[in-house]
Amino acid sequence: MLKLVRLALAGLVIQASMTAAFAQQGGGGGRGFGGGFGGGLMPTSMLAQQESVQAELKLTDDQKTKLKEAGEKARAAFGGFGGGNNNRTEAEREEARKKAAEARQAGEKAVADILTPEQAKRVKEIALQQAGPMILASHEETQKAVGITDDQKTKLKEVSDNLNSETRKLFQPGGGGGQDNRDKMRALRKDATDKVVALLTDEQKKTWEGLVGKKFEGEITFGGGRRPGTRPNNN
Repeated sequence: MLKLVRLALAGLVIQASMTAAFAQQGGGGGRGFGGGFGGGLMPTSMLAQQESVQAELKLTDDQKTKLKEAGEKARAAFGGFGGGNNNRTEAEREEARKKAAEARQAGEKAVADILTPEQAKRVKEIALQQAGPMILASHEETQKAVGITDDQKTKLKEVSDNLNSETRKLFQPGGGGGQDNRDKMRALRKDATDKVVALLTDEQKKTWEGLVGKKFEGEITFGGGRRPGTRPNNN
C-alpha cells in the first residue's frame, strides 16, 4: 500500500504546474484537469524530449535527432490551439480540441515509429507515473487496462469534477497566487488522489503498479524549472 501511495503522489508538482498553465491560458476547453493533454497524460512526443527520459531509454544519437524534429512539429501544432479560448465560440473551441487531438495522435505515432517496442513501453510507464492515479478518472485506455467498472467511473468522475471546481476557484479574483496557490493545488490533488486510490480493489491496485513499472529516478523540466521526476523522497 505504501508503494501505491508513493506512486499516487508522483505527479503532484508537475501536474500542478500543468494545471496552472492551462487555467491561466484557457487551455483544455473547460474539460477539466489535464484536459489539454488528452485526459492528463503528457504526450510522449514531449516527454521523450527530456534528457532524463532519453538517458533512461538509452536512445541513440539518430533517435534523438528524429525525436527533436518530431518534438518541434508537435510544439508547433499544440501552440496553435492553447490560447485565446475565452474569446472563442464553443464551436471554435471544439474545432481547436479536435485539431489538437489530431496533432497529438500524429506526434504519438511519430514517436512510436522512432522508438523500439521496449522503449515505447517504458516511456508510457513514465507518462503514467507523471499523471498518477487521477488519470483513472478520465483516460479510457487506462481505465480499461485496470478494469474500472461503470460504477467506479461515476465515482471517479465525481472526484475529478470536484478537483476541477476547486482548482478553478484558485484562479478567480481573490483566489491567491504564487506559492500559496501551489500549496493549495498540491493539497487538493493529494486529497483527490487518496479518494481515487480508495476506490480501487486490491487487484486493480496491483494492475496499476504493473502499468507504471519500475521507479523513474530522473528529473523532468517543465515550464522553465526542474521538477522531481516521478516520486517524492521517502522521508
